[in-house]
Amino acid sequence: MTPARHTKSFSYYYFNYFRHVAYHEVAEKKEWISDDTYAVIREKREAKGKDKNRYQELKAEIQRKLIYDSLHGVYVSTALHQ
Repeated sequence: MTPARHTKSFSYYYFNYFRHVAYHEVAEKKEWISDDTYAVIREKREAKGKDKNRYQELKAEIQRKLIYDSLHGVYVSTALHQ
């Protein structure tokens, strides 16, 4: 097997594995994180490669919201909104 062919076969198997395993593993939604926080997380993901300043602002906001959610819990906020 030549080095170029060996590299090609390695990359084929690596990316094939990544495509079938990594992309299909979806993280479960954590119950203690509020829907508002998840909305900001989605917005941060969209801004990741586009606007560095907005990304950093959203990152800080998410950290504040996660601390709030962990201390107060979603159960309290959902009970008040019903």
